[in-house]
Amino acid sequence: TWLGVDTIILGQSVTDNVTVTGQFGTPTGTVDFQYSYNGSDWMVYDAGVAVVDGSAISTWNMPMDVGNYQFQAVYSGDGTYLSSMSCPHSEPLCVEKAPTCTCTVLGVDTIILGQSVTDNVTVSGIDGFPVPTGSVDFQVRYEGGSWTVFDANVALVDGTATSAFYMPMAVGNYQFQAVYSGDDNYLGSKSCPLSEPLSVERAPSTTTTILGVDEIVLGQSVRDNATVTGLDGFPVPSGTVDFQVSFNGGAWTTYDAGVALMDGSAISTWYTPHAAGNYTFQAVFSGDSNYLESHSNPLSEPLHVEKAPSNTTTDLGICQPVVVPTLNAKK
Repeated sequence: TWLGVDTIILGQSVTDNVTVTGQFGTPTGTVDFQYSYNGSDWMVYDAGVAVVDGSAISTWNMPMDVGNYQFQAVYSGDGTYLSSMSCPHSEPLCVEKAPTCTCTVLGVDTIILGQSVTDNVTVSGIDGFPVPTGSVDFQVRYEGGSWTVFDANVALVDGTATSAFYMPMAVGNYQFQAVYSGDDNYLGSKSCPLSEPLSVERAPSTTTTILGVDEIVLGQSVRDNATVTGLDGFPVPSGTVDFQVSFNGGAWTTYDAGVALMDGSAISTWYTPHAAGNYTFQAVFSGDSNYLESHSNPLSEPLHVEKAPSNTTTDLGICQPVVVPTLNAKK
C-alpha cells in the first residue's frame, strides 16, 4: 500500500492505494481500508472495495483530529489466495494543525481624548470542524511604536471575544490587533493591524476666570485670574492665555498676551482702565497638544468703573488797601 504523502494539514484528505499479488494469476476479491489514530484500535473507513487487476483505491479519508495516523489494507482472499494485510508501519501519516483567520472590528476610527474603545475579534477555522477555542491577546501601539498588550488571555466563546475598554492617554494615531493563541486543532494567528486604525483627537477644555471685584474707581487697577481645566486623570492643560478687555461693549483688546499656564492657572498683569464706564474681561486659552482652545464667559466678569473724585481748591490772594488821593483845599 502507499498513501503518497506522509504529512497533511487538518482539513485535507488522503486515499490509500493497494496492490495484491500472487504466484498463480492475479488475485481477485475485496479489500477493507483501515486506519489507526495515535495507536488506537483499527477502524474501517472503506469496506469491500473490489480488487481490479490486483489493485484497489480507497475513497478519500479526511482525518478529523490533529495527530499521528497509520493505514493498512486487509485483503479478503479469493478462490486461489488466502487473506493478507499490508504492513501498517509502511503508511504513517502526520496531521498537523490547520491555519486560522483572525479578524477584528474596532467599530470606530475616531474618538476624542478621554473616550474609550473595545476591540472585537472573530477566529475562523475549517468548515465542518470544531470552532477554534483558546484565548486572544488584544494589543495596541501608538504612532507606530511597539505593541503593548492591554487585555490578555481573553477566552474565545464560539470563536469570538471582546476586549476590555481601552482609553488612549494621548492624542495621536493608534493601531490595534488581536493575537490568537491556537488550540489542539488550529495554529495561532493575528489580525491585520492596518484594518484597525484609530485617530484620537484633542479634548475640549474649560476656561474660567475670576476678577475679584466688580466695581472700582477710575485710577484703580484690577488683574484677572484664569484657570483652564481638562480631563480628570489626564495631564493638566499647558500653553498660554491672552487676557482681553472690552469697554462699553466694544471690540476686544488684548492687554496681556501669551501668559504661560502654571498647573493650569495664569494671572494677568494689572490693568488700569482709562475711562469711567462698563468693562468686561475674558481669557483666551491657546490650546495644547491634548486640549482644544477655549475662552471664558465674558458675562461672568463685568467691571463698572466709577468717576474718580475731584479736588477743588481756591486762592483769594492778598487783599491790598486802596489809597484814595486827597485834594488840596483853596486858601
